[in-house]
Amino acid sequence: MSETGDLKALIYPVFIPQMGCTGRCIFCDQNKISGLEHFDWTAELPRVIAFLERNRSKPRQIAFYGGSFTGLDIGLRESWLTDLKPHLSANTTIRISTRPDLIDDATLQWCLGWNIHTIELGIQDFCDHVLIASRRQYNFDTEVRACRLIRQSGLELGVQLMPGLPGSNQASIATNMLLLKEILPEYARFYPTIVIRGTPLADLWTSGQYVALELNTAIAICADYAELCESEGIKAIKFGLPSTLSTESILAGPYHPAFGELVRIEMLIRQIQQDRIRGRNTQLSRRQILLLTAHDHYGMKILEERHISCT
Repeated sequence: MSETGDLKALIYPVFIPQMGCTGRCIFCDQNKISGLEHFDWTAELPRVIAFLERNRSKPRQIAFYGGSFTGLDIGLRESWLTDLKPHLSANTTIRISTRPDLIDDATLQWCLGWNIHTIELGIQDFCDHVLIASRRQYNFDTEVRACRLIRQSGLELGVQLMPGLPGSNQASIATNMLLLKEILPEYARFYPTIVIRGTPLADLWTSGQYVALELNTAIAICADYAELCESEGIKAIKFGLPSTLSTESILAGPYHPAFGELVRIEMLIRQIQQDRIRGRNTQLSRRQILLLTAHDHYGMKILEERHISCT
């Protein structure tokens, strides 16, 4: 289903972990993140078709996640989309995820010819020193060029950013925010960096060469991003890695199964703070009260720490 109430289409996620990727980044293990050991299109196809048939009257989107779709062999991706074609209609679109260095004019023309509506780029960071430390194998220029090509093609652009990568700091976060304002993607996801067991980043963390973000720091950074997106008309559709990631795989980092909800709590607390500064009362809805008291009264405890009394 849709990842936020703002998006009208029902979304069916198809996870293709690591497929099409040109290398493995320092932080990445898509198999553990998605909870899938391998991908089998033959087994997945009947489930996708059932979703399409069940929701034929509604806007629908098939979304390929977890790999680099445009890095797949062209024959393989065309065979998948050909399998789907008889079941698609005017209210059905395709979303793909890929890397900035796997986007060019010819690839975008191919996408337009295959009913692809949205391209989600794994940017992760707009700063070269962070990209190098994370082994992303491309640079800032490649990212910006890919974003602009997608926008010029008329396709919808989404971006993923990962606060807390090696080398990330306040200056790099400020740069990322500036670039978000300049590029103005239709939507964005924010995945604070998690140290996953068995990755090169885990080795750096174990040796003390990498320090993971604290949970409260990650929440504050993502709330800053959420405020920026709100002011610029960018849909912030996801905060934090999915709950399919086993906690046994996590060594360090700001993981929480309801991380996005913690970000919403922080934004509500900031609203209350601003009202207080202006001498105004905040009228809370029942939903907002439930939000503040969720997770063992997490929001109420934060309010108390910030010396804000609430009745």
